[in-house]
Amino acid sequence: MLQSSHVVGHLTSKIGIHVVQSCAMSILGTSIATKIPLMTSGGLDSLGISEFANMLSQASGREFRAADLFDHPTIESVYNFFVDEAGLLAFPED
Repeated sequence: MLQSSHVVGHLTSKIGIHVVQSCAMSILGTSIATKIPLMTSGGLDSLGISEFANMLSQASGREFRAADLFDHPTIESVYNFFVDEAGLLAFPED
């Protein structure tokens, strides 16, 4: 599994969604389209949900709870969570 330090670096909002994609890919073991639900179609199980939430929280410096994935089920909607609700335009520098 990739650690957040491998996923996060000097990023802009244009490529910030790739951080979310990389976190998902490291847990799922494969890439998934940004509009595919991670739990139903993507195969993310309960352990994976917790790992994904922890990885995103660590990478962003903002809390992303496992329960948030139910309201934000796709890579795109998770990224939008950080942009809209958490107020991040991009993930912070390492």
